[in-house]
Amino acid sequence: MESPLSKRKTQAFASFLSKPNKRVASPSTNIHIVVSPISLLPPELIEFVFRHTSSISRPSGGHPALCTWPLSCVSRSWRKISLGVPEIWSCLGFIPLHQDHQCAGIEEILRMRSKDALISFTASLVPWRLSEGGRSLLSYLLSESSRWIAVCIETTMNALRDLRLKDRIPMLEALSLNLTLDEIENRPDGTIDEFTTAPNLKDIQLSFHPYTLDVDIDLPWAQLLLYQERRWIVTFPSPSLLSSTSLTSLTLYARDIEGLEYGQHITLCHLTHFHLHHRGNSSSCVSLVSSLTLPTLENLMIRSDSKHITPEIIELIIRSQCQIRSLSLYCKSLKNDELEDILLFTPSLLKLDFLYTAGFHFPLHIINSTSVVFSLQNLILRSRDARPQLKEITALLLRRFSALQSFRLVLEIPVAFSDTQSQSLSERWKSVDRIYWRSMLEDWSSAIDPSELQTINRWKNALELLSSKARNSGNSWIKRTLLRSILSLRLNKTLSAMEAYGGDVRACYISCLYSSLQKLIHERPLTGVLQDKNGKLAFRLQSLLEKWSAILIANGNTSRWLNVGRRSFIWLASYQSINGMKVSADDDEVETLWVSPPALSLEDHPRPDIFCF
Repeated sequence: MESPLSKRKTQAFASFLSKPNKRVASPSTNIHIVVSPISLLPPELIEFVFRHTSSISRPSGGHPALCTWPLSCVSRSWRKISLGVPEIWSCLGFIPLHQDHQCAGIEEILRMRSKDALISFTASLVPWRLSEGGRSLLSYLLSESSRWIAVCIETTMNALRDLRLKDRIPMLEALSLNLTLDEIENRPDGTIDEFTTAPNLKDIQLSFHPYTLDVDIDLPWAQLLLYQERRWIVTFPSPSLLSSTSLTSLTLYARDIEGLEYGQHITLCHLTHFHLHHRGNSSSCVSLVSSLTLPTLENLMIRSDSKHITPEIIELIIRSQCQIRSLSLYCKSLKNDELEDILLFTPSLLKLDFLYTAGFHFPLHIINSTSVVFSLQNLILRSRDARPQLKEITALLLRRFSALQSFRLVLEIPVAFSDTQSQSLSERWKSVDRIYWRSMLEDWSSAIDPSELQTINRWKNALELLSSKARNSGNSWIKRTLLRSILSLRLNKTLSAMEAYGGDVRACYISCLYSSLQKLIHERPLTGVLQDKNGKLAFRLQSLLEKWSAILIANGNTSRWLNVGRRSFIWLASYQSINGMKVSADDDEVETLWVSPPALSLEDHPRPDIFCF
């Protein structure tokens, strides 16, 4: 029987959500938070959510983690429903077509609940992996292909042609296609024309296995990503065919680029975003950049090891006469005069992200010139060596770029190092670590209510001890999870970022932090890492999390937190420059720290408010 407290809570919550659709816009962004009538949700889902929510209020207690997932999940579903795409009915996630019992249940749910909603799913359609139930579900999905809106498919070239999707996917907007090698195929070069009649297709990502394909892209696509999984070889169609396409976004991950020769001319009249990630043969990269003319280009990002790529980038900017708004250059060969030319020929540049390499000197005479007016708003300076010149350069940039709203200094330093690495690397990491912790923790108390200060101080001490244990443990998973949790710990900026949404801002913050740390404590056995001298660190963390979770339920504006959702909050935090450590997904890659440089004091600069680290 439902308790009186739970009944009143359910009624009040339902009353709030059953009002007409309401949109709340943040003044700092164009993102709309949508509240949907609760009557649109299935009764069993409503019961599920409030059963877990009310269990936290019972004296006997329920585990606080029970409310985190259903609340954040349902908040996203409500927004989908109000926009006409009910996630709980038609967004299937990954479909295990190799498991009979699961496929039967998915097909039944689809037939009962999808109604006329658009369908999105992820599936592996490799023929020899399909089960009997998987073939039945695939047959049903193909019969409803006119309702596909976003699909992610792993399949072979022959199986893709057997699907016969041509003229059957009028609503498809996003396609992610991973082509693998069939046992009976023999390096099948050819074109993919199954999607040529998809009029609404705006975003396509093609991932090729170990062979090369000629891809016909003469389609009304808005975005295209080409990625060669092993060999990284992208074969372009003829320049005339490429010029006739209406692409607006092109991203290339390639080691070699075939099909282009130096001196060819390709004009893409609609392209606004061009991203090139190149490793390998430098001549192919230079040939591509030298061949392009992009009159409508606004966003350019090039990552290349080629020594001759930067002059071609400048020629591309001059030749295209485009109004570039965002420029990201990760080129080790960038020279002083080249960056000087880039600044002169991009007067409308709003965002600049470049690599500050050894031997490079910033063009200070251009920066100091009063005849040049800069509109730069976002500057990211990357360096692999925290040299003393960074302090002088940083101070000058902040004074010269009057429109600058955000500045970020990125030191690319390996986090995990072995005993065989040099002592200098170890010392450099230790010094950066101390600076980062000091800059992150020194201003916490300014935005916290005095009644909570004791709790926050306990949390700070526990987190510092946990971080020290994790870094010394040699467990890369612990390091990554811990640093992701630290990402949301700038409480003062979190509060200011969330004020636009109203309601209980602190509850939003605590909910995000609670979820990330629940994963750190409960998902993996961390015996020994979570133990301090008294063996009570894990207990202290757990008690803090339980107290904070009670705030979520006891607060009167909990429904406003539901509207934001945990994922939306994390995205907003990143959007508002709430940052800490950005951690690579792979253990072998160099991880990046957003830290303050040595001997750099914020009081020394005229505009300390725009610092993001």
